[in-house]
Amino acid sequence: MTASLLIFALAPGLVFSWCTTPHFATQSPGACTFSQPHRYLTSLRAPSPSGVENRAPMETLPVPSSGSEGNKLFVNTPLLSQLLASQLIIAVAAAIVTRGSTLKIIAESIGYDHPAPIALGLLCVLPLVALNRFLETSESSLFAEINLSTNLFVYSVFGPRRQPVVTAIVSLGMCLLVGTVEETVFRGQLFPIFNQWISAFDVDLTSFESGLLAALLSSAAFAAGHLNLRGGLSQIFTEEAQVLFALQLFGAMLYCAMYVVTGDLTVPVMAHAAYDFNVFFGTHMRLTSQLAYARGLAKSLESNEEAGMEKLRYVFYLMDIDQDGYVSRKELRIGLYSFGVELPRSWSGGVFGMADKDKSGQLDFNEFVEFVKNGSGEASNALKRSILGVRS
Repeated sequence: MTASLLIFALAPGLVFSWCTTPHFATQSPGACTFSQPHRYLTSLRAPSPSGVENRAPMETLPVPSSGSEGNKLFVNTPLLSQLLASQLIIAVAAAIVTRGSTLKIIAESIGYDHPAPIALGLLCVLPLVALNRFLETSESSLFAEINLSTNLFVYSVFGPRRQPVVTAIVSLGMCLLVGTVEETVFRGQLFPIFNQWISAFDVDLTSFESGLLAALLSSAAFAAGHLNLRGGLSQIFTEEAQVLFALQLFGAMLYCAMYVVTGDLTVPVMAHAAYDFNVFFGTHMRLTSQLAYARGLAKSLESNEEAGMEKLRYVFYLMDIDQDGYVSRKELRIGLYSFGVELPRSWSGGVFGMADKDKSGQLDFNEFVEFVKNGSGEASNALKRSILGVRS
């Protein structure tokens, strides 16, 4: 039964990896409620100089239209249905394999109307939320790629316009389902099964050591189930997959610790749901705020402004994460990553220094325009090709 349950537990990872690829990030024009949702600012790039990693270009956020359609509420129901279906599949399959045990655990061990474990779960997840927020602002290329993928995924689910009520309701329902199903299977079932399996072997382990090993095994299964395998098994060996696996493993171990310490499955269920809600709803609110900020400042008041300046202004204010009207070295490095240019930290200071003409420590829009149009390095060339369509 353990093997069958493990297979069903890992199955949603395959469905989820299919859902989160660019194929499902698009819809037919008739299905979208905003105009031209995929006018991406990317293009082919020239070979990179020594020391600069030239990645495959990633899709950056599109320039949304300001037409009346953009004000309509939007939820990507096909993609959302795929996500919900993956959770229902694992719940039903696990229930079949365990002869109804999964549903029994959900009914008897999770108290959605018990305020104490709910509050405890929300409290316990705060360190994980804080860690996630720290990683969201990291300029590390590994975390930048994960963050960009998350932004694109949330964008594809909820669109470019801020809709807090709809997003909150949809995210809450989806996250409660995910937290319930995954914690029931991985913590409520796989963890004790692994613990019993380890105890059945004649090994010299204390109860704490066997429990720790069982937690590690069930958490590793949880992390493996969240890997993107659409590109084949080779995807497992990429740095991004390894970092994602480590982060998922850490979170799963934390959820398992909550369950072991409290003995109440409600605590990790609520913690899991709260963390996922923070990712979905928080990303939507930050992303739509940044898009609105860039969109609002992108249009020029000068009617005779040359072609391409609106796109330059839009990209500049997209990079301006703290919305102070300037782009810092860190913001430039993170922004360049979206255009396929991965600058080592030691190089980013030199590139920024060349663009920062007045040596103020930050770029204003005029310096950014000069950097893109007249710069000769890989960074400025990538922006020039992507935004202006000019090949150097």
